[in-house]
Amino acid sequence: MFNGEPGAVPKVIGHWMLRSALMMPGLALAGVRDKRLITGALLSSSFVSLFLIAYTAFERSRRRKRALRGRMRSRNRLAGRGALGTRYRVTVRHRKLDRPTSLCVEAPNKTDATELVRGTSRGVKIMRVARGC
Repeated sequence: MFNGEPGAVPKVIGHWMLRSALMMPGLALAGVRDKRLITGALLSSSFVSLFLIAYTAFERSRRRKRALRGRMRSRNRLAGRGALGTRYRVTVRHRKLDRPTSLCVEAPNKTDATELVRGTSRGVKIMRVARGC
């Protein structure tokens, strides 16, 4: 019914009638008689049908939100794993410098960031590579 399939409404009505027929013996055993038996079964079946429609709508919207959230997470994960524009803080030591120095490098991944810094001059020792500057 939610997908707009042809024949969905008659199918829902058929299930509604079948469900009310299945509820009638239980209501009769409970002591309901006369016209109240039929109306009670139809009303009970109506509430079950309304609940199923509402539950299906709720679940579909929840799944849609979850799928969107998953797509956003995977997109963020891909961006952080080496897309262009990722910045790395490379801490280096050089024989001419008395203490370690941090450089900010933009590279696709840590290996490329390391190679960019290593190629700048001789005697550079890379101590640490961390994401973010």
